[in-house]
Amino acid sequence: MSPSLFARFLKRWWPVWASMLLATATFSVAVSTYPTPPVISDAVGYASTAHTLVTKHLYAYANASGQPDALVMPGYPLFVSAFYISPGADTMHQVVRDRHPWLLGSQLLLAVLTVGLVAAAGMAIGKRSLGALAGFMAALYLPLAWSSSVILTESLAVFLVTLQLLLALRLLRDPEPHSGSFAALGVVTGLVTIVRPVYLPWLLVPLALFALSRKASPRSTVKLVGICLLGLLAVLAPWTIRNAVVFNRFIPLTAEWEGKRLSMARAILDSDDPQRSSDEQAASAAAIAHGEDGDAAALRVRLRRQIASDPVGLIARRLSFSWTSLHTPHAAPVDQFLMQRDSPEAASVAGGVAFQPPPAQLTRAFRWSIDSTVIYQQVLVWLALIGLPFVWRRPRLLLVWSFVFYSVALYTAILFQPRYFFPTMPAVILLAAVTIAGIAGLLRRLVRRNAPESTTDTASI
Repeated sequence: MSPSLFARFLKRWWPVWASMLLATATFSVAVSTYPTPPVISDAVGYASTAHTLVTKHLYAYANASGQPDALVMPGYPLFVSAFYISPGADTMHQVVRDRHPWLLGSQLLLAVLTVGLVAAAGMAIGKRSLGALAGFMAALYLPLAWSSSVILTESLAVFLVTLQLLLALRLLRDPEPHSGSFAALGVVTGLVTIVRPVYLPWLLVPLALFALSRKASPRSTVKLVGICLLGLLAVLAPWTIRNAVVFNRFIPLTAEWEGKRLSMARAILDSDDPQRSSDEQAASAAAIAHGEDGDAAALRVRLRRQIASDPVGLIARRLSFSWTSLHTPHAAPVDQFLMQRDSPEAASVAGGVAFQPPPAQLTRAFRWSIDSTVIYQQVLVWLALIGLPFVWRRPRLLLVWSFVFYSVALYTAILFQPRYFFPTMPAVILLAAVTIAGIAGLLRRLVRRNAPESTTDTASI
């Protein structure tokens, strides 16, 4: 690349690399003040799956029986498995408990790249100034750094979801998008799916907005949409074929295997009321006797009873819980990380290593960062809501809002937790930046309108 071309590149994309530089600084400080988190059961599951894949060439989620399964999508375990062949990661304990530097560094790099993607998405919506504002706001969102310290899908999912959103925005911005852009969107959506399959249905939104806003022939539109779907299928095909060969049945995403389930219904029941009534217990026992999900059967009984007795109250409770969770950043429950002492169960899984409390100065710094981040997230959510009335007839903003609404509706219907909603936060940051830019533009217009006109002939000065 010639110097002049490199200079033009830096000038054109300065919001991206400037926001990434800021994120590198802020995230490095955030990670240095972040205490070693306790071992989380999901983290152990992903790490053991990756360890089994590398050592035994078998894909099985936290499965000691030596039998393959399809309980979770393979994207994140495949990502983690790369660190078992890196120097100093001979055991699962070294990766899970000690925050192996290769894993921590890679996930921290994904967080910095996510900030760059947010800046690029801002440029796809408006001007460079909007991209810079969105990128700088994302660089100050510390949960992006905190998530890199834990072996959970969020660190990879937030990067892929933001990339998916950026590609969708560029499709709506370009008057004549290239077929390669559709293929890229399909491939990235496939990568999102093998990490977090819940975001797969949202692909229909950008494709529908593109088809409605396009003036070309329907045949051309169908061709481009088909290219996108082919890219998606190309990524999902190896996993689906593997399941067909191993289990002799069609499993496009995940499925229970030999009585093992990762039951979302159980989590919903426990979050509502872990105590089950007699009719719920009876329905669960009957379902298990027929080889079905007992938790799901109990949940159906509870939902029918709640809908029959107080449907408004049920919806109000769900929305209230979701609203509270929206204001809670991922990794914000500080007591979970700072006040938890030695846990025999977690310590045995982690190789018998006790939790070490962080130094007092780090504890104070982390508590301050937690408190400020909680306030910052609340400001971001309110700014995004304030700008909601101004998005109509602006397809790109409608696209971003559709992603937020999709996530809120999805997790309100099942189980809303800050961790689950975390990959949606780049979209919230984008919308908050749009609101700030809109308010600033409105104020500028008001100042110009009210400024007194000068009668001085400036040409004579």
